[in-house]
Amino acid sequence: MTTEIGLVTESSGYPSVVRNNRSYILARESRIYSTDVLDTDEESMLQIRMIDDTLITLAKSSHVVIHRYLQKVDAARIEATLTKGAIRATRKHDVENNIEILFSTPIAAIRSFSHDFWASFHDRTLDVIMIDGKEIEVSNRSGKRQVTRPSYGIKVTAGSGPQEPILWNDARISSAISSTHFDSDQ
Repeated sequence: MTTEIGLVTESSGYPSVVRNNRSYILARESRIYSTDVLDTDEESMLQIRMIDDTLITLAKSSHVVIHRYLQKVDAARIEATLTKGAIRATRKHDVENNIEILFSTPIAAIRSFSHDFWASFHDRTLDVIMIDGKEIEVSNRSGKRQVTRPSYGIKVTAGSGPQEPILWNDARISSAISSTHFDSDQ
């Protein structure tokens, strides 16, 4: 049995979900369930508010498989796979819950406890940046790296371990954020 875990708060174009082997177009107020497969094409974007108030935004041309969502009184855990595209996960600073977000990709895994992070997987390269928060860990069979300061990011290319975190310049951060930005974002 699948459980409702979120609600679409923004959509543009025709983002879709595969649920119970059927494809549906998502619009504002559409419900999101554990085990949903989310897709955006080159003309669509999607933003979901999870039941813990975390916002997950999928950029154009993204594919995300939600595997599991677990919630307790003071903690939540989101497990998903990003097979292509870009995502941004944000939550309010005043939320005291311990939110762990796990995204796997074909070349590395992302584990985040941050308030705001962005990740992109394109052309066999994963880029992850902590925009704000506590910690992000990126790991694969070849190694593990952590980001503990805002504006630092990690790159992973196919066949190698995560690179040392580097400071991203403002233009690169703005470009990343704009790929997952709706005009109504606050």
